[in-house]
Amino acid sequence: MRSSSRRNSCQPVILKFFQKTILMKHIARVCAGLIVIAYFLPWLDIMFASMSGFVFGKMVLTEAGKSGGPGWAYATLFFVVLGIASAAMNRKREHIVSGLFVLLTVVWILIGVAGGPIGFEVVGIGLWITLAAAIGQIVGAFMLEESPAGDSVESGETAEE
Repeated sequence: MRSSSRRNSCQPVILKFFQKTILMKHIARVCAGLIVIAYFLPWLDIMFASMSGFVFGKMVLTEAGKSGGPGWAYATLFFVVLGIASAAMNRKREHIVSGLFVLLTVVWILIGVAGGPIGFEVVGIGLWITLAAAIGQIVGAFMLEESPAGDSVESGETAEE
């Protein structure tokens, strides 16, 4: 009976340590990596054809001199750069900027697709992963602890210690 009460009293301490050091420190970084990976997954699936964010980027770059393309396609060109940069720097501000930019662009895409005659049926897995990863990156950025110098805490120690 006594050992079980001791074990129960240690669980919150272990859980608190685990949350601060392992999981919460890298959630924004992992979501930034997911944004980069999802950029190359299908964003739109129409019958047998699928188009990734990378394909949209290539189309915009080749059509830029002619008629251009949808405005959101230009914004998607920055997804990979922002994802890699925020993951490499691993600071709260960069994760929030990257996550908000990606989130607003994906919402813009979804409004454009859902407003058309085809609706959400053509939205592919890559766009849904990008949406979830952008939300996760913003949430993870707020869980990231900052040191007084503004850099993120890289070691297992917290900023209070």
